[in-house]
Order: sequence, then structure tokens, then C-alpha cells
Amino acid sequence: MIYPPNSLLPFFLLLVSCVGISVADEQQDGFVERAVQIVIRDDVAAITYSFGLNENTMRQVLDEWNSEPDAVTDLREMSSGDSSVESTVDAFREAFPDRLAKSLQVSVDGKPLNLQLVSIEPSARHHYSFVANLEFQLPVSKSQKLTIVDVNFQKLMGAARYALKASGSTIIFNSNVAPIIVRAGRHDLSLLAPEKREEICTIKATIASVPNQSARR
Repeated sequence: MIYPPNSLLPFFLLLVSCVGISVADEQQDGFVERAVQIVIRDDVAAITYSFGLNENTMRQVLDEWNSEPDAVTDLREMSSGDSSVESTVDAFREAFPDRLAKSLQVSVDGKPLNLQLVSIEPSARHHYSFVANLEFQLPVSKSQKLTIVDVNFQKLMGAARYALKASGSTIIFNSNVAPIIVRAGRHDLSLLAPEKREEICTIKATIASVPNQSARR
């Protein structure tokens, strides 16, 4: 794998962990529960993107991805040639990082930021739960407008929570989301018009660097 040079700013480092385990409380078909927490400290932002869905929904998502013109051939064969749960999870793990890179759109002052994959690690939380941990370097020397648009799973029902906070030398103004995920409102996306859904799935804030705040935690 080729990594971008350290001098390339801004850039993303992505750690994705995906695994499925069975628990009694299973998501309904066609439903995705997600929670996204962003924490900015000084010139580094960390994003934790977690979501849960059931096996049937995973297959539905894979079918949608595989129907696209640029679908990966071996992924198509993996998901359609073997109907086992393990094959479905493996196919989803193979496809998800690339989809997230395309569907989590981050920009500063309108300039898009590129996403780079580092590795995939197994992790377990809920029924077919997936977690992505992302980092991106963001030198903040003046007031800048940060925008993060989540366009994952647009054709599915679901619920979402978003949060954004800062520490160190970075401060946040005019954020449209809560600072921590436990205080974030849970939004049901299932019956919303596309415009309203996009509004809820968009994080907006003004960020700035204040050097004398570097000791703040």
C-alpha cells in the first residue's frame, strides 16, 4: 500500500474495524443505526463512525453496490456465490472502506479533503456492528468553515446521531450538532424528504486555533 507523504495536507488516515456478532436485539430489515463522533484537538481530528444493521440489510446493501457499473468482480462473486453469513460479512468488510471514502464528504472552506485507507481491524460491539476510526490533519491558523456530509445508506431507513467537539488549541463556533454523542439527538431518517435528510446528516461548524488554549482538555 502506498501512503501519502507527510507534507500532504490535509489528508486522512483511516482505521476501519468491522465484525458481526449475534445478540437478541436485532435491527429490522432495511434499517441502519449510526452514530458519528468527531473530536478535534489542535491540528488533528478523529472521527468515530459506528453503525449497526442485520444480515438481510447487509445483503441488500451489497446487492446495491454490486449493481453499480464499477462494482468489483471478486466482491460480486463473493456475495452472490456464497450465501453464508461469514461470506456476507467478509464481502461487506471488503467493500465498506471504499464506500465510506466516497460517502463521507469532508471539506474546509469548500475545499474537499481526500480519504486514505490505512488498515482494517476486527472489532465487536452489537449485532453486525461496524466501526470506522478516522483521523485527519488540519492545521488551523484562522477561522475556517468545516463541513462533513454523510451520504451513506441513503436508500435505507435508519436513525442517526452526530456530535462534534474540540480541545487543545482548537475552538468551535456555531456548530449545528451536540459536542458529545451521548447528548446528541437521535434523528429518525426513515420518512424524511431527501432535502431534510441531507440537512440532518450534515455537520457544520466554524473552527479556529487559539494558542493560549493549548492546555485545555
